[in-house]
Amino acid sequence: MMMKALQAGGLPAYYSDIKEAMLTEAHDKATNPNGYFEPAEGEVDDIYFPNKEANDKVVKVLSPWLYLGNLTVMEYKIVIMLRDPREIAVSLARLYKGALRPHDSHLLNRYSHYMQKGLDIAANRKDCKSLMALNYSHVLAQPLESFELLQKEGWPIDAKAAADTIDPALNRVKFNGKHDVEPVKQLLREMPADKKKVNYAPV
Repeated sequence: MMMKALQAGGLPAYYSDIKEAMLTEAHDKATNPNGYFEPAEGEVDDIYFPNKEANDKVVKVLSPWLYLGNLTVMEYKIVIMLRDPREIAVSLARLYKGALRPHDSHLLNRYSHYMQKGLDIAANRKDCKSLMALNYSHVLAQPLESFELLQKEGWPIDAKAAADTIDPALNRVKFNGKHDVEPVKQLLREMPADKKKVNYAPV
């Protein structure tokens, strides 16, 4: 969702066409209708990732607590997406057509810990010029406001064009009618206010 919106807003995306085709073939398109936008297999493990081809492009990095500290030195604007871990669990179960894998369960049970670690790593990078945390449900509910926040942070994005791609129906998992739940809200409350330049979307 987010990568497609950023691309629609005028930001070119860096990803592997081969990986995209592999993932699309392997999984039901209904589980991720907007595509995957992931780098090539194993590319994020390269000490020179992202390479020069990725300059001035948006790059999707899964597991920020593992990889944000290893990115090659260049100027970055980073946005970290937060989501109710129960929604992630349902999405993953649908993706893999069954139960969660053991390591998925472990990560989701400690979601706040790992996302906080990713935020701390990003905030402590001297080449990180802007760091934002956006809540998935807030982007769905208030897409224009969300992309205008990026605009204010210096992202060269057409906020309306990006917002127009967001489909609220993508939030197919709800709990008691609420999109935001305590683990995500708690994480947002605990984010340190004195970190270099971290802006948090409202919950």
